[in-house]
Amino acid sequence: MDAYGALRYMTAQAFVQKEKVFLIGFSNGATGTLYAVDQSGKPYQRAKEMGISFRAAIAFYPGCTKAENRRFKPAVPLAIMIGSLDEWTPSKPCEKLIEHADSPGIPATIHLYPDAYHGVDVPASKVRLRTDVRMKNRPGMEKGVHVGGNDAAREATVRDVDAFLRRHLQ
Repeated sequence: MDAYGALRYMTAQAFVQKEKVFLIGFSNGATGTLYAVDQSGKPYQRAKEMGISFRAAIAFYPGCTKAENRRFKPAVPLAIMIGSLDEWTPSKPCEKLIEHADSPGIPATIHLYPDAYHGVDVPASKVRLRTDVRMKNRPGMEKGVHVGGNDAAREATVRDVDAFLRRHLQ
C-alpha cells in the first residue's frame, strides 16, 4: 500500500503527468513491486477502488517464488531485469512467472543478463561474495551469495529500461 500511497500523493501534484507515473523496485523493493501490481492482490484491488493505477512497472532482481506460486497476473505492463547468475533471487522462478503471467493486452517481459549477479545494474561494482547473506537452505550458498555489477549487463539494463519506458509511457 506504500507504493499506492506514494502514487496518490504524486498524482495530486500539479507538476506530475498523472498518466506517466510508473513503479520501479530493486531486490526486496522489486518483490514489493510484483505484489503491488498483481491483479489479484489486495494492494492493487484497493488502489483500483480508489481509481488510481501505475502506468507500468519495472522489477530489478525480485524474489519471484511466492508470486509465481500464486499465478501472478500483472495489472500493468511489467519488465523484470535480472542476472542469469543471481543466487540471492534466482532467475528461474522469474522466468516461470513470466511464462504464466500474460494477461490480455498487458505485456510481461523478462530481461535476463548473462554473466550477471544480484546488483547487475550497480555501476563500478566488482563482483564479491557477501558472507553476511547465507542461504543455508540452498546447496552451495551456505557461505554466502555473490553480488556486483557487470558493465556490459548494466549498459544493457539502461537501454532496456529506456526502451520499456518509451514504449509504455507514451
